[in-house]
Amino acid sequence: MSRLFRDEAVAAAQSSPLGRIRLATPVATTIYTGVFTALFVAALVFVCMGRYTRRVTVTGEVTSTVGLVQVHADRASVVSRLLVQRGQVVKKGQPLVEYAVQQGGEDSSDVNRAIAGELRTQRDLAADELDGSMRGFDLKAADLRQRIAGLQVQRTALLDQRGLLDEQIGVLRSRQQRYERLRAQQYLSQAEFESTRKELISVQVQEKSMRVQISQLEEQLAVAHSDLARLPIERRSRGNAIHGDISRLQQAVIEQEARRTWRTLSPVDGVITALPVKAGIVVQAGQVMVSVLPANGRMEATLLINGEAAGFVEPAQRVLMRLDAFPYQKYGHLAGRVVAVDRNPTRGADLQGIASAGASASYYTATVALDTQAMEGEGRRYGLLPGMTCQADVMLERRRLIEWVLGPALGFGRRVMD
Repeated sequence: MSRLFRDEAVAAAQSSPLGRIRLATPVATTIYTGVFTALFVAALVFVCMGRYTRRVTVTGEVTSTVGLVQVHADRASVVSRLLVQRGQVVKKGQPLVEYAVQQGGEDSSDVNRAIAGELRTQRDLAADELDGSMRGFDLKAADLRQRIAGLQVQRTALLDQRGLLDEQIGVLRSRQQRYERLRAQQYLSQAEFESTRKELISVQVQEKSMRVQISQLEEQLAVAHSDLARLPIERRSRGNAIHGDISRLQQAVIEQEARRTWRTLSPVDGVITALPVKAGIVVQAGQVMVSVLPANGRMEATLLINGEAAGFVEPAQRVLMRLDAFPYQKYGHLAGRVVAVDRNPTRGADLQGIASAGASASYYTATVALDTQAMEGEGRRYGLLPGMTCQADVMLERRRLIEWVLGPALGFGRRVMD
């Protein structure tokens, strides 16, 4: 193949004394392009892969599943002592607050104390009388037993003597019969016969007198035995009567003391959640003194949902709450889950126990089961109390960002296709 130019001309054309020509690209443009490309790819990946949860923010309060038990003052009085403190576990029947009633001022209080002291004195005297009566009955019983023993000894001696007299009478009667035969045969004088007869009559008189004495002793023994048998009944009757007097006096003392001081008792087992009174203050009848959370109760949250968001809140949705009493920046959120939603609106004035509800507004209420019953912070646990207000975020639905971006267009397309 023939060449158009000589080799020397071609070599000369390929080399230049000024060097090769190159197009220069600024370094900053390359960097910017790479950065923008990476950001675009990252944004695209984030939009395609990232997810966002739509939420609605509502207000609410912490409530109890079984309700609070409130203890009221039943009369106007002065709080003398607080026997429990907030957060304390109490048992049913445990004293909570001690009150003092001072009707009519200090003079009336002094009179009440004097009356109570007099009643105590009478009660103590009745107790002493009971003790003395019981000792008296014991001594009387001992005397009766001793008397019965003495009468029995006398009766035995008289019976022995009567036996001897009976033997003597038998001997004298035999002699008299023998003397009668001798007198009939005129071997014995009339004087000797009369002497024997008089001796027999004298012994018979002694025997009859002995029988009378024995009969009297037996009557005395019968009376003594009867008195001894009746003594326990009298003792018990007397003791019951005095015990009744002591009980009435003790009741009077208690009633008199109750006019000055008395205590309120816990109606249930539980935990003290509110103690709005202090020692020394005057309270009125019906005023709330103590609030007790029953032992079988748990804390839950009641959310107030307005009409705009009510249609989206459903059971099983997660809830994150920020309690006003515990700043979430320090204590975090209180988590829970919706367990029930009331589909009928309720006026705020009709929501009992929800202080944050506006009286004129209407709300749909949702009940939230809490994951924990306490807030933690600074190494301590703080129990939840009814009435704590909160701001709550209800997690409605979770979708990709691209679905949120393209959602309106896709919805419009579906409507057009339909």
